[in-house]
Amino acid sequence: MKKALKITGKILLVILIILVAAIVLLLVARFIGKSINGRTPDGGINETLYADINGTKQWINIYGQDVKTIIAG
Repeated sequence: MKKALKITGKILLVILIILVAAIVLLLVARFIGKSINGRTPDGGINETLYADINGTKQWINIYGQDVKTIIAG
């Protein structure tokens, strides 16, 4: 009985470590994404909004540069 309890404890510890690692990884990815998508290029656009499409709210991110600055730069 004690052996089964010990094995169960080890399994739960591994699962806990995996969950914590996954949460940390997702937070790092979110931080990197926000820092990249938070910038607006010179003369460009960076819009983020919800739009109602066929009765469902959809998340839309519009990001782009001005063609004139791309050609001139």
